[in-house]
Amino acid sequence: MLTPLRHKLSDIVAGAVLIRPKPSGATTTLAANAAANATTLTLTSATGFHDNDPVLVGSEEDAELVIQDGAPSGADVTLDAPGLKRAHLTGETVREAIAYDLGSVINVRDASAADVSDIETDTARNPTGRLVGHLMFQPQFDLQGWHPTYWALLTGMPLARVLGAGSAADPTQVHTDGTEFGREDSALVLSELLADGSFLRHEFDACSPDYTQLTIAFGQGRATSLPARFHAANYGHHRSAALGCLIDYTLQAKKAAQLETLLEAGLFTVNGSGLSTTLIAETVKDENTFDLAAATGVAAGKWYLVEGGGKQQVLWAHALASLEMTVRTRAAYTFPAGSTVKELTQTPFSGLKEGTTQFRTGGSVRPIRFDNARVQAGVRPGGALFTLDVQPTARTLENLRLRLALPASAISGSSLRPGNLVGTDAPVGWYVSAVRKDTKAALFLGSDCDNGLEQLEMAMGKADLASVSLAFRNQLVSQLMY
Repeated sequence: MLTPLRHKLSDIVAGAVLIRPKPSGATTTLAANAAANATTLTLTSATGFHDNDPVLVGSEEDAELVIQDGAPSGADVTLDAPGLKRAHLTGETVREAIAYDLGSVINVRDASAADVSDIETDTARNPTGRLVGHLMFQPQFDLQGWHPTYWALLTGMPLARVLGAGSAADPTQVHTDGTEFGREDSALVLSELLADGSFLRHEFDACSPDYTQLTIAFGQGRATSLPARFHAANYGHHRSAALGCLIDYTLQAKKAAQLETLLEAGLFTVNGSGLSTTLIAETVKDENTFDLAAATGVAAGKWYLVEGGGKQQVLWAHALASLEMTVRTRAAYTFPAGSTVKELTQTPFSGLKEGTTQFRTGGSVRPIRFDNARVQAGVRPGGALFTLDVQPTARTLENLRLRLALPASAISGSSLRPGNLVGTDAPVGWYVSAVRKDTKAALFLGSDCDNGLEQLEMAMGKADLASVSLAFRNQLVSQLMY
């Protein structure tokens, strides 16, 4: 007899938990083959594994989540039933993991779908059925709030890339050129509490984040919702039980993390009359000090561009001691001695149309398909591109010039003449400053910019708000928060 429907209605989404290898956690290998449904692992070393630990067996598309049940016995580790979902071989990696509760999430769904193709024949008007190809498990939800750590989790970046002490001198920050996205092994568990008090949990192994849909919207009183999209490389697993492992709640998304107020957005351009000097020593990636050949006019709060070794980055100065400049934005690359350092001008837009300021990640991810399996093996990350979209509420020649990436010389008197100069004068970078509900300041920076010239539509009509759509694309992005 089927269970009465009203007892099995979903009462609440009890949680979204992302499981990743534990920083500095135990790592070992299998000392013996482990069969599907096995509830015991024989490890090369069981040191560092504990009761109720989440454990990841295998790596990349072969990784699966299991829960340790009890303390190790010698080199043997017992697993919570029903054990392994599939077989694993001697030598495969076994890692202690950590389960991060992501707090109050919304729009939770399993958007899994399969590749199907109609079977058509020349002698019939209708297809004779379908062939089912690869199945892709795609768990999705929206995370409420913003923090550099959330962005790292949802792009597959190592959490070690979240740096800083959370002070004005050294804000919490993350910076990337997108090459670190998408391959951090993880599992995802979505849990429901049903009306009869029982749990139904949905496990997805070897998840790769789809960072190409990640958008952050800015605006007065607008809730910040981060769309989390994952592709699971292995089987979805559904169980009538609560997740029985230790859970870390320290990264839980909270309402106080909402970006509540957009302060301003603007551009960086080189100040032709400001400081122009070079580095007299190498600055290594993640350092925050730069040794200058000259430092006349350097002051806290000013912005500078460092360029060398084929890389460039916008810097935010904090202090100067002799010729050593300390910055709040750590170096995203290693800059060699002789790299140029130039002072920048920070120019905010005068008024922005409500709801139009967005920071978006894009690029590509490529599905992996095995010919001998129906389940897709997740995705491989491709290139990543970051875009700032804004609409200043002033249809001026200057904003039209910025839209076309024209040099200042293209404006002559009351005329803007593009000629053959379109796309030749992109800004050095862009910035967006905002405040969270807990009054903490957040800052987004883009360096090494180009203009989105493929998006040049502009609405014109009676009583239309005279705005101009601008798009600035870049490879390097830094996100900071005090």
